[in-house]
Amino acid sequence: HAMAAGCSFSTDQIPTILEGLHEYAGARLTPEDFLPMRVVDGEVSLSEINHSVATSLSLLEPFGAGNPEPTFMAKEVGLISIKPTRNPVHAQFRVGRQGQFSSGIYFNFAENLSKIDLGSKLDLLFTIQVDEYNGGRAAKMELKDFRPSTPDAD
Repeated sequence: HAMAAGCSFSTDQIPTILEGLHEYAGARLTPEDFLPMRVVDGEVSLSEINHSVATSLSLLEPFGAGNPEPTFMAKEVGLISIKPTRNPVHAQFRVGRQGQFSSGIYFNFAENLSKIDLGSKLDLLFTIQVDEYNGGRAAKMELKDFRPSTPDAD
């Protein structure tokens, strides 16, 4: 498939190949090459995280390597609440900004979010999901990453 790559060689060549790869990488890579990169498809306000938008985004499925799921950013939102789920590595959260509010979930990194003081201003990176619960349907954020807000952050 398009994402596959490969080669074959005998095991006695491994040291030579490793040496060559290290030399090649050492000559070309910088510390910045090892920083994680995040793709943001758009900045949205909390009022834009709604059922209509979530439903429209679901029409773009299935998501995968050739069709990545759209990722959005909301800046300078205040953290209102954090609530662990039954599985303590996940957390539900609520944020607000200028009278607008939204909720979401953070999978596998709840400990990171729990270190943030309530009321802190954050920039959030997330996808928008349709949450089906007890017969109801609503939009929610699925948090991918966050950072403390700074006035000049891009």
